[in-house]
Amino acid sequence: MKKYFTQVKIYTKYFFKVAYDNKFVFVYSALFPIIMLIIQSKQLMFQQISIVDFNRYVLPWISWLIFSNVIFSVMDIAVLREQGYFKQYYSLVSNQSVFIMSKLIVNFMVLLVIMFFTGIVCTLLFKMNFFVIFFKLLELIVITYIPLVNICLPLISIPMRQKTIPILANVVMIALLVVSSALINQYDIALSNVLMNLFNPVFFTTDTFGFLTNIVPIRNFLQTYVVVLLLTGIVGVISYQKMLIIPVER
Repeated sequence: MKKYFTQVKIYTKYFFKVAYDNKFVFVYSALFPIIMLIIQSKQLMFQQISIVDFNRYVLPWISWLIFSNVIFSVMDIAVLREQGYFKQYYSLVSNQSVFIMSKLIVNFMVLLVIMFFTGIVCTLLFKMNFFVIFFKLLELIVITYIPLVNICLPLISIPMRQKTIPILANVVMIALLVVSSALINQYDIALSNVLMNLFNPVFFTTDTFGFLTNIVPIRNFLQTYVVVLLLTGIVGVISYQKMLIIPVER
């Protein structure tokens, strides 16, 4: 076990160095979601909005940005496979999950940076208390991260060429954005709706934030969360067991 954690530490440092060395991508990953949030919430700028309105009109965009960050991080794992990285270094690690854990730790750290800047933006634009919103967003990340990762893990088990992987990820994100936006604007769906939380990560993340801000009753949330956690966990385990190491394009 000690060897495993040592390897995770080594590869985490490596992936973080790769991300940091590519400063444009690093800054883009951290700031682009903030710019998108500002654009999408411009009609609410400089108004003191209630937590209910924030959860309904602003949080879905934050949820979408969180999920997009997670799915593209998992996508990078599949891309590394197609670049032959796993095949080359597979024999050097005690378990293939070292690659996944290391990459996701880096992604989690990037998400923390994004949430910090998101807290600043919410403080300036919506006259919210920085510390309150920042720590609520941190809680949100901690509670939702594992289910969101599990939803995305099929990307590492589906045989796809390197060029196809980002296309699929972008199609999923655009479809999710369009569907979520339409549902939010036209329908009044209960946040604790189990099916919506299971199949729509935006609703799941929004539901969780509603629980953290006392909008969603704890009983309703826990029932939904347990179902989502168990079912996405099954998806994650199956995907990991079928994880591909050899590139599709040889």
